[in-house]
Amino acid sequence: MRIALIDENTLYIDVWGEALDQARALRPTIWDQVMAHPDVTYEGTPEALAVLRDLFISCRIDMARALRAMQHKGDLRVIPVDPEPEFAESNELQLIRDEIANRDIVFEVLGKRYGITRISDFEHDKMVLFNQTRVQLDRSGKLRPGIEGI
Repeated sequence: MRIALIDENTLYIDVWGEALDQARALRPTIWDQVMAHPDVTYEGTPEALAVLRDLFISCRIDMARALRAMQHKGDLRVIPVDPEPEFAESNELQLIRDEIANRDIVFEVLGKRYGITRISDFEHDKMVLFNQTRVQLDRSGKLRPGIEGI
């Protein structure tokens, strides 16, 4: 979370900036790995593929949407494209909706298994358990694409 004082009357709080920075750092490698997979095919123009790559890396589409557009030669009319994250209104960005849903899924499991429904920053053991549970759920395919987009 980033906090900045804009002027004497305005405080700016950026809750998702670090997550978006992390996503933008991870996504080029993820794109390359998926595109290198032998089952991924594309018959559109290189320019349309470059647009899809840019939309994926800039967190405006996830990989499922990119692959669906690729099945239609890169036609963006077949997928929803989110606005640029910095200009998105509340609930307009799929990545953030996914991350919130994933958090809720992890807390649902933690609640059922251990009775944990919230964690403060100072509860290190619970944070470790949260992260372990999130990894397990991700590996089992129970989480949404989120930051990585896949």
